[in-house]
Amino acid sequence: QDNAATHDPFDWLEGLAYHYDAAGVSDQAADYAEAAGDKALATMAIDRARAHYLTALRALDALPQLTPVLKLRWCAIAQKLGQTCVFDPLDVHEGFVMFERAAQLARETGDQNALARTEYWLGYVHYGRGRPRDAVRHCEAALTHALTCGDAKLVAQVEATLGQSLASAGRYDRA
Repeated sequence: QDNAATHDPFDWLEGLAYHYDAAGVSDQAADYAEAAGDKALATMAIDRARAHYLTALRALDALPQLTPVLKLRWCAIAQKLGQTCVFDPLDVHEGFVMFERAAQLARETGDQNALARTEYWLGYVHYGRGRPRDAVRHCEAALTHALTCGDAKLVAQVEATLGQSLASAGRYDRA
């Protein structure tokens, strides 16, 4: 029996992501790296998902231009990267830079939901790194944007992280 015919197409995602990235075919590298990251995240292979999402973001940055659609895609992949930080926020050495870039791209598009989510992840990473005042600042910005766009689930999530950040900053009355 043909070995290739028995493999799930998802088994090829990592190899294709690596291949296109090494070849400098950025659009394909981004597509396959994001898909490989999604697959890894679904199986809770957090370290692999993180690596693939970082590859996808770098591949998008290698494109000649980031259109508004690609900027929002960049933000969405950064949010997925954030999900890989939930259990280990200290392991993302590039977290601040990546999430700050996502917030900048979201501001450029004017998308309130994307901006709320990128500010949330900035707040979360600052909280995880023991920077409660920065976490509070970003969570407050995230809350403002989440309320503006009417994302009730995100509002609840941001409020919880804001409360933890406020308590960590010693602002118990407000927490």
